[in-house]
Amino acid sequence: MKKQIQNYYQQATETPWGKLFYDVVFQQLKIGPNLKVLDFGSGFGFTAAHYGGENELVAIEPSLEMIKWGKCANFQQLVGGEELLGQLPRATFDWIICHNVLEYVDNQEAVLTSLLNLLKPGGRLSLIKHHLPGAIIQQAVLMDAPQDAMALLEKQGVKSSYFGAIQFYEESQLVSWCQPFKAEIVERFGIRSMYGLSQNEEAKQTNDWYQGMLRLEAVIAQKSPFAEMAFYRHLIIEKKCEVGLF
Repeated sequence: MKKQIQNYYQQATETPWGKLFYDVVFQQLKIGPNLKVLDFGSGFGFTAAHYGGENELVAIEPSLEMIKWGKCANFQQLVGGEELLGQLPRATFDWIICHNVLEYVDNQEAVLTSLLNLLKPGGRLSLIKHHLPGAIIQQAVLMDAPQDAMALLEKQGVKSSYFGAIQFYEESQLVSWCQPFKAEIVERFGIRSMYGLSQNEEAKQTNDWYQGMLRLEAVIAQKSPFAEMAFYRHLIIEKKCEVGLF
């Protein structure tokens, strides 16, 4: 596992496609300043560090190995998982960040409920999720694996190289889980609509490719049909009001 985490860190920090993910997210997600922010499943702390400078940010991450490889200079790092959510005061945070986390928990609705409990009325949740159509396209085009693409179409699932089985969930499920909180999806973005499809390693090492792809992803992030083809979906959920205890 330590070697896997090291490889994942190097991919995120040294490869153009690894770095592009974060730069695209930072283009889409505007937070602060002077807000209370929770990053649940903070990983290496890249996102927490980006938003921690101007905000009061708490990060939760269960993997000590990821924390060791990452950085936590300007935010509070807690070690643990969903059990820590119940220990935080409800209606505390202006923003909650939950990026590529719900796919790896068994009780997705319960975790989302805990997160929404922690949001202030009017607070927002930045949720990034794996997107099944984008995963199918990646298997067929980038990986040249049509059989794996067919398996995904038949809902047989796929495994992440680092975190185990990805449990896809539909946006319609998310809408249903949010209803008790009067929470709604107010913005939708695609991430990795294009930059994950090329196998031209030489081109991807150039600054022209990187900057051009960053601009392209920004332009098409909310445009159909490109956003619907993305490998990730980025959803901004707003909690309209405080309701009963859950």
